[in-house]
Amino acid sequence: MITEKTFVIEQDKESTDYLLKLKIPFISKTSIPPLMRVGEELVIQVSNWKRNILLPKELQEREISGAKLTDDQWLVIRFRREGDLSPNTSRVLEKR
Repeated sequence: MITEKTFVIEQDKESTDYLLKLKIPFISKTSIPPLMRVGEELVIQVSNWKRNILLPKELQEREISGAKLTDDQWLVIRFRREGDLSPNTSRVLEKR
């Protein structure tokens, strides 16, 4: 049985942004997958692995403002309120 968490949602301590953290082993920092929103879902594709993730209501109402991969293989996706221009906003990786 798997007991390790594979995702976490939390509010950023320094802003009104929310962070969606997904455990994605076996990818490098140079190969952060493109992120795409399709309606209420987030689509992530790494090589031949593809997942559609239904976003919680709070994240559906926000836009992706950046993503990064941590050293321990967590993909951290930042969601901000539409129109919120935070100085901490990182590069947008959303594909349209």
